[in-house]
Amino acid sequence: MKKVTTKQDEKRVIEYIRPHIGECIYLYIDVMVYGIESPILDLWYDEDEDGINFVIMRYNDSLQIYSDREDWDKKALMDIVEEYDIQAVNAKNSMLDQLEEELSAEYEKRPGWVFKSRDMADLDVEGASDVEVAKPEDAKEIAALMCSTPHWRKLYKEEKLAAQLEDRIRTGMGRSLIVRDGGRIVAHDATWAETEDIVMGSGLVVDENYLDRMYSISMSVAMDRILREEGKEKYFHVSDPARMKMFKKMGHKLVGETGKWMKVK
Repeated sequence: MKKVTTKQDEKRVIEYIRPHIGECIYLYIDVMVYGIESPILDLWYDEDEDGINFVIMRYNDSLQIYSDREDWDKKALMDIVEEYDIQAVNAKNSMLDQLEEELSAEYEKRPGWVFKSRDMADLDVEGASDVEVAKPEDAKEIAALMCSTPHWRKLYKEEKLAAQLEDRIRTGMGRSLIVRDGGRIVAHDATWAETEDIVMGSGLVVDENYLDRMYSISMSVAMDRILREEGKEKYFHVSDPARMKMFKKMGHKLVGETGKWMKVK
């Protein structure tokens, strides 16, 4: 494995992974947003006479990996896992399956799915004009709404989520849309990360007392209108099988089956 130290090689890696974005979307986003100059990101690649065939990215204590081959270098990966005390290895499911022997004793495998969003910008729905763009100071209230539901409470601690939301809104890494009733936030949708050409959608939640208002649809329409003007495509990463089935029924296109090995010991 060769460590990426130049912008030219970083560009080569981006060109290699971009056509396979459904199977390595967070790898693509993190390299595009942070790049090799970031102290919390490292990037390695393997190549042969046909070009790059395997990429590893470290972001803090987690890895994102991708290869379009079946015979990628598992030993090189495990050397990095041990050197950096990696807590999570993210990859397409077929690569995760190949790491069963190496990781199953200390890590738990968690499946996931990536969808490309259907475009809802042209839908004529009531309430789209009530949607507003959230400000950093709205992050605490948004986090409280999200963590009032079992799905988000299982994934995040409220205080940590509020800090992440505030940072995403403030830096432009993501954006949040909200609906208020009497000044109180009752619905939320967001982009969790953005590059110049794609966004990751996440954070959808509606107060249980407002589920009959179709706010989830009106926020999706409002978001898609914004993204269409900016020329960006929207994707989702889903880790819950029930939500995966729901996304299929909504007409979103499944473009990748990805997940992670998460350290549990």
